Amino acid sequence: MNTVYIVFQLLAAGFAVYTVFSELYRNKENLSFIWNIWRRFRLGMFLQVLVLIVVMITTAVFLSQNVPYLHYGWLNIILKNGGNIIIAPVVVGTQSPYLAVRILPPIFLFALLLAVPFMANFEERIFRKGYYTWGKMIQHSIYFGIVHLIAGISLAVAIALIIPGLFYAHKYQRTYLKLLLSVEKKEAVKEAVFVTTTYHTLTNSLLITYLLILTILAV
Repeated sequence: MNTVYIVFQLLAAGFAVYTVFSELYRNKENLSFIWNIWRRFRLGMFLQVLVLIVVMITTAVFLSQNVPYLHYGWLNIILKNGGNIIIAPVVVGTQSPYLAVRILPPIFLFALLLAVPFMANFEERIFRKGYYTWGKMIQHSIYFGIVHLIAGISLAVAIALIIPGLFYAHKYQRTYLKLLLSVEKKEAVKEAVFVTTTYHTLTNSLLITYLLILTILAV
């Protein structure tokens, strides 16, 4: 049974590494997009996203501790503490007694930081693009949270992710309606997606940077 468990862990880690590096490879001709997103980061955005992260984490923790079964995700089958299939199987390598294994998580997380703008943009085009009425915004924010269950996160975290989904939706709506007064609809949509991609990227980047620091300290 222990052998099967280890095999599952290795397969999960392999999938995570493949996902991140294949994303970078697919976009190798458009790596400037990373800088185009990063250069939009501002102190005001940082403060907003910081509050967003605190609210999201607080909600997830409260639901996990107070509502039965919400602390489970399918990844708990492979990893005792669960998590995200893209991150958790690799980060667990920090517990290895071998230095060669412990240095892999920081390298992986740095690569993930580079891939985040592309991943965030993909999600924003699916869940935010074209939706600027509150009915649709709420509906697709719920979808945004639920679809992340595929990554193995707990039900509590999936519900908590509805919060940033609504936040990004609001940013999309605000940008789109404001620009629609002065530019063509196509350009308004493009810029609105770019704005939400920036906020989404900053949110994920802060969380990943925190993990990156922890994994570096563990080496």
